Amino acid sequence: MIHDIDLALYLNGPAKEVVAHGFARDSMIDFASALITHDNGRFSRIQASRITDKKKRLIEATCIDKFVDCELLRKEIIINRQSEIRQAEGQPYTITAIQEAVEVRPQEALLTELQAFVASCRGEASADLPGVEAGLQAMRICDQIQRAVTV
Repeated sequence: MIHDIDLALYLNGPAKEVVAHGFARDSMIDFASALITHDNGRFSRIQASRITDKKKRLIEATCIDKFVDCELLRKEIIINRQSEIRQAEGQPYTITAIQEAVEVRPQEALLTELQAFVASCRGEASADLPGVEAGLQAMRICDQIQRAVTV
């Protein structure tokens, strides 16, 4: 869940409030669902489960004029735009769904992450990568979620 929290903070900015629910056995969380409300009014809903081995990594963004589906495991991004409704005089109307696939460059995520870490250690950090403070903020949110679920 830490990677998803990190992405939520990167995409939507600092968190104002975190509400979480779930269940744990002993000290291990089996399922957690968190709603993060960001300072800018946006929100992120994040879920993580250890109940089954099914792997699922999705980002869904609802925008003013589109809905974006990101499948992180398959590295697919689909943009769904507002449908067009057309009707010629005296003819039945047709609805056309507009979908756009975004090409994602194939790369191994962990390798890229490690390369960025090494570059940062060498003082070659990229300005658009999250820094130490972003990591601490993500860890604070993890702590809030863990405390809410294991109570």
